[in-house]
Amino acid sequence: MRKTSASRTARDHVVIVNPLGRALQHYTDALVATLVDLGMNVSRADIAEPCARDGGPLSWLADHVRALLQIRSSGDHGALLIVTWPVLGWLDLALARLAGVRRSVVVVHDPRPLERSAGYGRVARCVARGLGTNTTVLVHGEEAQADVAAAHLRSSIALAPHPMRLRGDGPAPSAGSGQPVVRVLGRYKGDRDVEAMAAIAAAIGHETQLEVHGAGWPPVSGWTINDAFLPEDEFDELIATATVVLVPYRRVYQSGVAVRATELGVPFVGTDVSAHRMLHGDDSSLLVDPSLPLPGRAAAYRDAIRRTVAMDAEERRGLARAAEARTSAAWQRFLVPLGATS
Repeated sequence: MRKTSASRTARDHVVIVNPLGRALQHYTDALVATLVDLGMNVSRADIAEPCARDGGPLSWLADHVRALLQIRSSGDHGALLIVTWPVLGWLDLALARLAGVRRSVVVVHDPRPLERSAGYGRVARCVARGLGTNTTVLVHGEEAQADVAAAHLRSSIALAPHPMRLRGDGPAPSAGSGQPVVRVLGRYKGDRDVEAMAAIAAAIGHETQLEVHGAGWPPVSGWTINDAFLPEDEFDELIATATVVLVPYRRVYQSGVAVRATELGVPFVGTDVSAHRMLHGDDSSLLVDPSLPLPGRAAAYRDAIRRTVAMDAEERRGLARAAEARTSAAWQRFLVPLGATS
């Protein structure tokens, strides 16, 4: 288990178990940086997910359980445990008891998973109600908070932003070529707003360079598609060299791409949900109501993209710095009732 500090006290030690060692590596890096900036001493255990190992799902689960038992055997019962992904859905609220700590948190990114996932059915909810009451469910947006509440668990629900850490100031607007570059990044999911994307291309395709980079995408009229898995360094490079990052969804809780764009100082235009308002601020003109009819959504996206293209470098830096300040303050508030602040 990696540590960021050689010394610790029971009051300010946070142990992070990341069961998606590859997929959530960046998330966990940002979480560690956020906590360290707030004065926490942090240890972390990263566990390779099934697609990144030879043993498959059972060995993945075994390693997850082993990491929790290792915390128990360390005797650090006053530490705060944060599990970055629920391996077994709601059952993880009970599974966290294996760590033997008084305070535990499970981050639930998708309380209503778009894809079929284990551990969110009636039996799992019953087990969680009975054995997971001492575990806090952490979500990153109000929409996720409402869906967790609808599961009628007995655990407390806390809200804090997706962690982030500034890593750059972003390019100057329209850097390097004549047309601004608008990019959609990440693998295709069924809730991507491809109808709005096609309408955006019809409206501003003549004045912008429109690109999609990610695996599994169908053709989208007016967009150049790079249907490929993106390594981490290429992913960051594509964000950093974009003028605007577009995050178009019909339904979404939060977007890691939006966070990474903000970290790199590149403004994003996206769906108006709570997690994105935490980044851009309330009443942002860069967020679009997904319930609008298609013509209204497309027009709102068009106008938001044009506003973003027109931003100067200082406006872009200001957006990123304000997002970082809001994130840090919110995490400080989240830690106080858990007794984990220095």
